[in-house]
Amino acid sequence: MQVIKPQKRVSSEWLWQFQDGDRFIDVFDSPSDTWLIFGVFYLDKFDNDPHSKLEKLLNQLNDEICIWNHKYPWSEFNGISLQLDKTAQGVPFILGQICVEDNVVEEEAIVVALLQKFTSKCGMPQVFVKVCDTDGDFLLAEASDTIPEDYEYPVSINRLWIHEGKFKLIPKEYYEHRGLNHEEALKFLRNNYYKLIVIDGIQRKISQGITNKYPEGFLDNLVKLPLVFEDSQALSITNANPRIISFALKNLITEEIEVNKEVSQVNDGQRKEFLVPRRFVDLLSLFLDSKGLKKLSLIHISEPTRHAQ
Repeated sequence: MQVIKPQKRVSSEWLWQFQDGDRFIDVFDSPSDTWLIFGVFYLDKFDNDPHSKLEKLLNQLNDEICIWNHKYPWSEFNGISLQLDKTAQGVPFILGQICVEDNVVEEEAIVVALLQKFTSKCGMPQVFVKVCDTDGDFLLAEASDTIPEDYEYPVSINRLWIHEGKFKLIPKEYYEHRGLNHEEALKFLRNNYYKLIVIDGIQRKISQGITNKYPEGFLDNLVKLPLVFEDSQALSITNANPRIISFALKNLITEEIEVNKEVSQVNDGQRKEFLVPRRFVDLLSLFLDSKGLKKLSLIHISEPTRHAQ
């Protein structure tokens, strides 16, 4: 049985940054959790049929993220979602998003690394990726101490893109002394992308902090959690949806849970190991302490795994 977690996605407007006062945000429409959002654009001024290229790119990107979506224990259960979308001006693009609320640093880094890898091997120099989260441009925040003064906020707004595996900026000479709106950014990429620049400090900082960890650095933060199931239906559901264990663990300390302290005899057929983030195992430990279950628990945490894929 496949489990589906209903989840309201965020609007594509969160893909873009705005200068103070340029956007009115309705607090009732603002997401309560942190979402990572990205746009994959195919911008070729000589191509009259960009939709066919985008559909090809969508299939390629789905292939790239498929195993991570199915195997990695995402904190909100749902993995990365992809869909075809359009800007207000009718420019088609691939919109991707994922809620990263309770594992922000790790999960945002994985998505950025996947996108960087994708642009380096998709074979299309007309492909550009914009990525941020609902709190702002976290990539520029990561590289904040390496940003030249001429590119500091608000000049940096909507200038950073992933292109051919590198983190590139639209040069400041294009609408100097201010940031760009999304139309200006897309126009530059369509007509003058060969003028994009790589600032070594920014490239190095993002690479060292994020993409160089792919994939081993992310897998090192996972552990195998052996669990014993007394209910065969629960075991069947969990086998079909192994990522649900991480989602359950992170909610242990936020939900009222009644625990039966009577442990019955179990057999090896009811034992199963699941990959979970190490930090969620710490939450499990806190939960067991709070319920006085440490001495009764049959749970054992193994060494970190390198075989999530």
